[in-house]
Amino acid sequence: MNSQPEACPRVSIVIPSYNRWPHVCEAIDSVIKQDYENIECIVVDDASTDGSFKKIAQHYSSEEKVSVRELSKNAGQSAARNFGARLATGELLCFLDSDDLLLEGSIKYRASAYIETQNYKEIVVGGNITSENKTLTLPSPKERLDAISLNEYLSDRGWIHTNTIMMPTQEFLKLKGFKENLRQKEDIEFFIRALCHMKTRYCGYATSQMRSVDHHRARHDYEHIAKQGYGFLNAIKSNQLLKERVSPKILSDFLKLNLNSYLNALYKLKRYSEFRSELVKARKNGDIKITKKIAKRYMVSLVK
Repeated sequence: MNSQPEACPRVSIVIPSYNRWPHVCEAIDSVIKQDYENIECIVVDDASTDGSFKKIAQHYSSEEKVSVRELSKNAGQSAARNFGARLATGELLCFLDSDDLLLEGSIKYRASAYIETQNYKEIVVGGNITSENKTLTLPSPKERLDAISLNEYLSDRGWIHTNTIMMPTQEFLKLKGFKENLRQKEDIEFFIRALCHMKTRYCGYATSQMRSVDHHRARHDYEHIAKQGYGFLNAIKSNQLLKERVSPKILSDFLKLNLNSYLNALYKLKRYSEFRSELVKARKNGDIKITKKIAKRYMVSLVK
């Protein structure tokens, strides 16, 4: 990899994929169609069971911008993204989920922020839109090159999405990428860690479209949320730099929100005994406020 970025720096786009054929082709095609020539698309198949790897490799065998790799065993999106990042030859790195799309100009808009500022130590993000109503999910208006603070992100995760982030590849590697032991909210944990070390700017445009191919999003994956337990919360609590750089109230509210997510998963899965046990422990430690909704769920769990 070159130590100095080119006038139009090379951008590597990593797409993790698991059993996404043929939808992943639409994601890859949205990369190929970008009006920014100096790119590479690295597709990392996470040991799919639907024959995706061979199908993707064959379908894009003549496309110079696309390389397709396969993990030896299913390891999750974090491992797939990290693997792709280690293969990247671009000075700049970004990601795209296999069921989503890059919008026209997505790479150009973000890369141009680096070219304009000549600051290759920052993160640049775009906006994300939903397929249902085509609305921008940015929480409030931002002008081109406006900063997005750590406090803003903790207050509303809508500021940054995995599809919208672009950052120097070497900085991503220094941060050691996504935590591979997390199968839920690994993106949020990484963004928080990255924002603790790097400034973040908005490129001024929507850059990706989120789709609902299987109508199943991570926030509703109660099995994985429950299985992960306190993994995400412990990762956040162990981030000492975060405690120094964010408002105590905002951090406290953020932790309570995510503890509620874990308790909600236990309740939705009808694991009532665990739900009550964790709720009592959280209340005793002062980690949660008992609302009417939580109190009602506690009472309901007693008779189930």
